[in-house]
Amino acid sequence: MHVLAHPQCPFPLYRLRRAPLASIRAGFGGMRAMSSAAKASTDNFKVDVNADGIAVVTMDFKGMKVNALARNVVEELPGLVDSLEADASVRAIVFVSAKKDFIVGADINMFKELAAAGRDGVKAMVTSSHPVFDKLASGKPKIAAINGSCLGGGAEFALACHYRIAATQASMGFPEVMLGLLPGFGGTQRLPALVGMQNAMPMLMTGSNKKGAQAKKMSLVDQTCDQKQLMQCAMVVAKQIADGDLKIPKRGNFKGMYGMVENAIKEYGFVRDYVFDQAKQQV
Repeated sequence: MHVLAHPQCPFPLYRLRRAPLASIRAGFGGMRAMSSAAKASTDNFKVDVNADGIAVVTMDFKGMKVNALARNVVEELPGLVDSLEADASVRAIVFVSAKKDFIVGADINMFKELAAAGRDGVKAMVTSSHPVFDKLASGKPKIAAINGSCLGGGAEFALACHYRIAATQASMGFPEVMLGLLPGFGGTQRLPALVGMQNAMPMLMTGSNKKGAQAKKMSLVDQTCDQKQLMQCAMVVAKQIADGDLKIPKRGNFKGMYGMVENAIKEYGFVRDYVFDQAKQQV
């Protein structure tokens, strides 16, 4: 067994001589599995489970050059997650993209559906998506291995996972706000809970993207690494979490002056007003 070292990955990366973790299809198509959960696979999600009980869910949305959240993709998620949750051999789940980007947001056809649905239809469509993303946020540990662009609904997908590892050049953001649309899959709640109101407001009001070190510094992602090491980092982290050697960080535990301001935002209306005014000035 060899140990692979990389300056941007804080975990030792183990490589077996006969069965290296590096046996990944071109891009992020998947890995050679020791066992397979074929029953959990769907048209858009391929599932492989290795001997350590780590399920790798490879996202390769059909008929699209990039992964985008179409209605049929969202509809597949509950059954996929339920199947993995019910499988006793699965201890942790890693979501990875087979394409150059993680998930770039909602499919254009979904926007067309929203435009035609009217106010009540939009409310019903958005509300029906909440239990889907709540499933991601509960149960067995779920790790998002983020490459390329992770935007809009894709960022909300990653936020619903318990742990996020991003390639150094990957970007996360909510560009839909520049069209007057707020994140509808729970992002307006999960983002402030994760990074604090001071960091969340500019992202939610300006649509600014965060990359690499900046995303790590504000706790938007938990770790960053070189894209070539992304899958290996994700597998090491997933096993460490499953084994209990790595604890998922407690969210919302802000320290220092930042934490003091976050507490003040919750307690004092004038502080909230000031933070909101500052965010508005960036729009």
